[in-house]
Parts: sequence; C-alpha cells; structure tokens
Amino acid sequence: MASHTWGIVSGADLTFSNIGPRGGTLIVGLLTGYMESDVDLVGVSTSPTSYNPGTSTSTTHVRLAGRSVGAYATIFQDRISVDLAFKADSLNISDSFFQSLGCCPTPVLSGETASSHVENLSTIGNFNYRFPLYSAIWIEPTVGFNYTYSLYDTSAQALGLASGYALRLQEGARLGLDFYCADIHVTPTIAGLLYDDAVTGGPIVNGAFVGGQLLPSDQGKLRGEGILTLNLDYRNGLSSFASATIYGGEDLFGAGGKAGLRYQW
Repeated sequence: MASHTWGIVSGADLTFSNIGPRGGTLIVGLLTGYMESDVDLVGVSTSPTSYNPGTSTSTTHVRLAGRSVGAYATIFQDRISVDLAFKADSLNISDSFFQSLGCCPTPVLSGETASSHVENLSTIGNFNYRFPLYSAIWIEPTVGFNYTYSLYDTSAQALGLASGYALRLQEGARLGLDFYCADIHVTPTIAGLLYDDAVTGGPIVNGAFVGGQLLPSDQGKLRGEGILTLNLDYRNGLSSFASATIYGGEDLFGAGGKAGLRYQW
C-alpha cells in the first residue's frame, strides 16, 4: 500500500495581549483549505493458468478530495502554552480498479467501481511546558490528542468503509534554539513524539484511512514521529516556517513536509 497527500490551508486570526492577571496572550482564528489524498493498494498473483502464463497484478486506487473549514485558539502564559483546533472536512471518495495479466502489458480490466462522500470532524489539542536549558536552548515536553469522527454516506459500504472514530493520544518533547541572524529571529526545533490510536469503523486521520475493510486498523499499534522545523521571524510583521516529518512503526513508514507564511499587523 502506498499513499500521498497534499493540501493548502489559509486563515486569519486576532491576538489579544495581557489576558488574565499574569499578562497572557490569546490568539483566536478561522481557517479554510483544500486537500487531496491518493491511496494505491496492489495485489499480485503468481499462479499461472492456461490463458495467463505470467503474473497478474491488480491495483485499487482511492482518491479523497475536498474542502475544509475550522477554527483554532492558542494561549501563552509564561512557560505554558495550550492550543485547541476544530476542523470539518467535506470529502468526496472515488475508487478505481485496474487489473493486468502477465501476458498483457496493458490493463485488461479498468474502471470506477464506487464513489461516496464523507464528513470528517476533527478536534485537536496540545499542552506544552517550556524549560530553559542553557542560554538560548530550551526543551518543551508536550502531550496532546486528536479526535476524529468520520460520517460516511451509505454508498461507502461498497468500499468496505463504515462511520467511526479515531482517538489519537501522543506525548513527546521539542528541543529548540533561539538566535538572530542579521535582523532575523531564527528558531530551529526538533521534536520526537510517540502516539497510539484507538479506532472503530473506518475513520480518516490527516488524509489517510486508519481502519475499516479497506486498510488494516491502527488500533493498539504504537507509532513514532520525528519533526524538524525552522521558524523565521523577519521582525517586520512577516514570518515563515518549513518543517519535515518522518513517522513509522509496525507495518508503517511515511514522510511529509509543510511550509507557510504569516503576516501580522
């Protein structure tokens, strides 16, 4: 099985300073976006027959595509930060099937076998506490959750998908460094996380199926994730970031990346 996902997200937020008796900061905002995810499942048969002396292969291609809307909030208080986000995805699912015989270089059977729709509702939260280590170096333990509920149309039964949820619990730490390069505030960080999913039905988390008949469930499988991020604050209202992620565990390996711009006035 192989999959890849891409998307774009934009948003706007407001910042409120001096919140509470100890002068915290609150950021609240709205977001919208679009995503596409492609999953390929390949089956191979090496049993020859009189009409097919070679190896047969079959490929099921599933595409998810749709729009997202959501809201988020972050609060900073001394060394503590808490963030919470809600996102709703409205996704269309299409399933295509291709089969080739070993005697034939082109598919002998192809076509769309099923299509459906899913409403995906996600709530994500994290709690972080930063400890200064030495000079501009700090470490930030973090714990968080990601709860996703996927509500499918009845036509999704043809894909072996049923409405359900995934609850992801994660913990880890982020190591960071703050310094200046000319007038740019530079903050590189590296994070390591462990996470586990409790799954029912066939929910979709971050554009990927994590259960159902289509794919094996992630239920009870401990995963690891590493994230390298570079944040740049140009100190004129403009900031940017870029991050690379690898993750894996039992029967799983993946990688991804993100980049973004922010302008504040």
